[in-house]
Amino acid sequence: MTAEQLRNSILQEAISGRLVPQDPNDEPASALLACIREEKARLVKEGKLKKKDLAETPIAEDEIPFEIPSSWGWIKLKDLFHFLQGIQVDKEKQSEIQKDGQVRFLRIIDYTQGNEPPRYIEDPGERYHIKSTDLVMIRYGSPGLPCRGYNGVLANNLFRIIPYSECVLDREYTYRFFTSPYFQSFCNAYGVALSAIKFSTINEVPFPLPPLAEQKRIVAKLEELLPIVEQYGKAQTELDELNTALPARLRQSILQEAISGRLVPQDSNEDAEDVKTIEIEDAPFEIPNNWRWCSLGDLVDMVSGTSYKKDDVRTKGVRILRGGNIVNDELVLADDDVFLPDEYANLEKNIRKDDIIIVASTGSQKVIGKPALIRQNYDKTQIGAFLRIIRAKDVKYVPFLWLIFKGMYYREHIRNLVKGTNINNIKEEYITTLPIPLPPLAEQQRIVAKIEELFEQIDKISK
Repeated sequence: MTAEQLRNSILQEAISGRLVPQDPNDEPASALLACIREEKARLVKEGKLKKKDLAETPIAEDEIPFEIPSSWGWIKLKDLFHFLQGIQVDKEKQSEIQKDGQVRFLRIIDYTQGNEPPRYIEDPGERYHIKSTDLVMIRYGSPGLPCRGYNGVLANNLFRIIPYSECVLDREYTYRFFTSPYFQSFCNAYGVALSAIKFSTINEVPFPLPPLAEQKRIVAKLEELLPIVEQYGKAQTELDELNTALPARLRQSILQEAISGRLVPQDSNEDAEDVKTIEIEDAPFEIPNNWRWCSLGDLVDMVSGTSYKKDDVRTKGVRILRGGNIVNDELVLADDDVFLPDEYANLEKNIRKDDIIIVASTGSQKVIGKPALIRQNYDKTQIGAFLRIIRAKDVKYVPFLWLIFKGMYYREHIRNLVKGTNINNIKEEYITTLPIPLPPLAEQQRIVAKIEELFEQIDKISK
């Protein structure tokens, strides 16, 4: 069960009378309902309410959504509250600095974000004033979301929830009712561009009214339980994030073991590769005796991308790949790929099977250096100027070199070199001077096979 499901379950228990025990000494809800009727009659006498508002809407048997204790009562929201919508004020009539006679103008953003600079308007009169103790609800955008806090005047996409009688309701119980999944189910969206609450719908919602003393006990219990649910939710989120990140971390750990010579056993009968080697004073990590450090530039060539003018873009011809074509280490052709006239065709720049493409220029530290392994030949397909082709001088090394490009050793090398700049650019020497640990070819093949086996197992576990 998720934290949200647990919270909703607790709230449903609360408004159904199953969260705390009933006390036979509590004044029953029937007495509270009588108080509401008396208060409404008084408001009619004072001219603050119309006579038609005295008529109470009966609740039919089939309208009762769930059972409640015998000491509770049902009453429709329109007989318990009236809803006062805020006012429309044009933006040019709002000011960021409060002037004489102005009051704070409260918008949705003030309730949903809370750190926005306040706005002020001319005082529209006491009728529209709200206090920080009043309950407010959002009508548009996030319909049905109840809010608390702030003194001022509401914008028209908010409304105030005003009980006819303050003495029969605990404010916190009322707030929790409006956050319950039961009430929220009535806040259905309508309209095309903007969702909103239908007052005609929520007016008819039956409200489960407990004795006032029990309302307070319910609130006390919720204040005890909901922080625990919140802690549970945080722990659950952390666990979910860990479970999401764990497969990727595990793959990176395996890749590092692989290029360090710790993934498969060495065979002393296998000779080191006959390549140009380099001496490193402070090697990034230790490697076995029959491995060699060499510069990546001695194993690969680099091919730059194709530059072009916007006027040369066509709907067919030579396809030009960009950074967005690299998805999850693979090359993906896109519907919005750029095409150039055939005059741009260049066999040397055409991507080939076993090429490795990297993003060589971008504003994103996360994207810079992002690689893709080309697994087939493509006709008339080149890379754009922000990419580079890493082309092995001997394709037998490509499977092992690809492990280097997939791992954090390469990615951290690139990020460390480009950090601190607004536009991240990979210079050719960033690639050519990268020290590469190279095992004997037979061990390379064993490493690649082992990684394929382990990664397949990780994929099965993470599904």
